[in-house]
Amino acid sequence: MKIRNCILILATVMVVLGGCGGKMSPRVYNEAIVQMHTKSWEYLNPRMEQIYDYKNTSNEKAKLIIDSLNIKYDGYIKHLNEMKYPDAAANWHKATTQLFAYVKDSVIPLYSETLNYKPESQDWYKVWNEIDRRLKGRGSDIEDQIIKEQEIFAAAVGESLQR
Repeated sequence: MKIRNCILILATVMVVLGGCGGKMSPRVYNEAIVQMHTKSWEYLNPRMEQIYDYKNTSNEKAKLIIDSLNIKYDGYIKHLNEMKYPDAAANWHKATTQLFAYVKDSVIPLYSETLNYKPESQDWYKVWNEIDRRLKGRGSDIEDQIIKEQEIFAAAVGESLQR
């Protein structure tokens, strides 16, 4: 337990020092990006399911959920824009930012669009199919690019980094 606390304190100090003018260490940067990516999907998926579950989620509640998604993704993008990432991570950072911007600008607006149609209508399903297509299409392509760029970054800094 003491070792874990020591590691957490050390990681925190590294992040704080990285934010004071220097760039983040490769390991700290990697952990921050992996954690952000994981948290973003853990936040998005259940809310998407809530919006889809029109029987238990009113339009008013769905609008609040969509607003929370917009706020959350704005926060992720802002945080990414403020990060002082290692030089070798430039392409990885760009791809990661691109994914968050894509979800924010191309996927989340479709959740709002679903509220314009009667649930289970042809138009409603059409929008949900488009959400799925975008996540599995371009979203998946960007994620593949992120993985590729993370591997290039790891090789450049001589690290074996977690995904």
